[in-house]
Amino acid sequence: MAGNKNPWRDIPTADEFFRVFAAVGPGTRRAQPPPVATHPRPVAALPLPLPPPPAPLPHARMPLIRQLTRRIEDSINDYHAVEKDNYMQFNQRITKLESMVTLAAEYVNEYRRVNLPGAKGGPGGHKMIGDQRDVWAASLAHRAAKKAGYLTIMEEWHQTAKFKYKYRLELSLFLRGLAAGGHVKNAGEKLHATPYATIEKIDPYHRQTFFFLDPDEDKTAKDNFKNLMGAAFLQYLHGHQWPGATNDECASFYEWLEYSPFCIGTPGLSGDAKFKNPPRNSYAGHDLTHVRVTKSKLFAAKLSNPDAWTVLDTRTLPLSGKGPTHAAAFIWAADCNLYLHTHAHGFVHGSAKQGKKIRCSGMLVAENGIVTYMSNVSGHYAPNAQSMYNFGKWLNAKKCVHGTAIVEIERGASPLTGKMYFPSFLNICSTEGFRAPQGLLYPQ
Repeated sequence: MAGNKNPWRDIPTADEFFRVFAAVGPGTRRAQPPPVATHPRPVAALPLPLPPPPAPLPHARMPLIRQLTRRIEDSINDYHAVEKDNYMQFNQRITKLESMVTLAAEYVNEYRRVNLPGAKGGPGGHKMIGDQRDVWAASLAHRAAKKAGYLTIMEEWHQTAKFKYKYRLELSLFLRGLAAGGHVKNAGEKLHATPYATIEKIDPYHRQTFFFLDPDEDKTAKDNFKNLMGAAFLQYLHGHQWPGATNDECASFYEWLEYSPFCIGTPGLSGDAKFKNPPRNSYAGHDLTHVRVTKSKLFAAKLSNPDAWTVLDTRTLPLSGKGPTHAAAFIWAADCNLYLHTHAHGFVHGSAKQGKKIRCSGMLVAENGIVTYMSNVSGHYAPNAQSMYNFGKWLNAKKCVHGTAIVEIERGASPLTGKMYFPSFLNICSTEGFRAPQGLLYPQ
């Protein structure tokens, strides 16, 4: 069933589900004896009036497969009757979804018992070969289980998240402060994640939510975005309400999403198929390369093998998807530890320290323990020229930067933009009045 790859995608409505049921129909059925004729004459010759049709069987006397079908329909309708944009109702929805998983599994077993003679399955671990309706019922169970897991995680998030992350006005003010330059603290010494990276960081699923905020705009005019998740977030900040919303004023972004196209609808049946699974970044489990800064040389070791120090050469690392050939993402942490990692496969600069404050980040090339290139290309922290100056001075104090090293400044004002040699970069920063922090550590 479309949407099973998205844990946040809700289950279909009863109308959607049974539209599929009606379309696929039962598949191969167990052979049945031919019907026994109840009267040898054609219907038109029967005496009138015809007897009334038999009364519907009481629920308990229906064939089991029909009982389960009715119960699935009732269960779906019952679930969708619960308000969705209120995390206080998430536990009720989770309970109903878990019950639906059991019910759909019962349907699958009964359907296959009746329709698929000889099919293998059950505790022995053999794969049960599906027919048609059983496949859709199994898919419903799978989707309900994933949605229940998603709601469990989001319920926990709502119970522990900071107040400013959960309410639209406070979140908007906080993010606009970051966008206005508030993510850079103490003359570039500390960097907070940028607005869109902050949303990615606080999201338990770390979904990419690209959007940009202009601090000088009114709240409806000039915001722009780079993906549909970002578009949805800007709609949330501007107070847009979805049909069916019940928590108009106090919903968090993740409560509000429960009625958005990201969470409802089945592409191909309802909703917009363009709302695909947004990319996700990993904020844990990365084996970083730890860099030791010594006099005139950089050494490196994987965190998984901390005693195997070798002279740093980024040409030995897997290629990144950003920066020049052989560049690696660098993260200069708040405690002055320096880390590298390939910028690819779900790893972004925010991954290294789980989105916490750092000193600088960007892309770096090193050969034989000496830096030959550095840049501030890092959308998650957007370091300015001052941050790069602090980092460059820190490395240069140990003579770990080549005299012909290239510095590339992606953002900022002239003359500190574009590519330049490292000595020129230091001279321009000094002329501009930059002052690097003194007494920084070189952790060992």
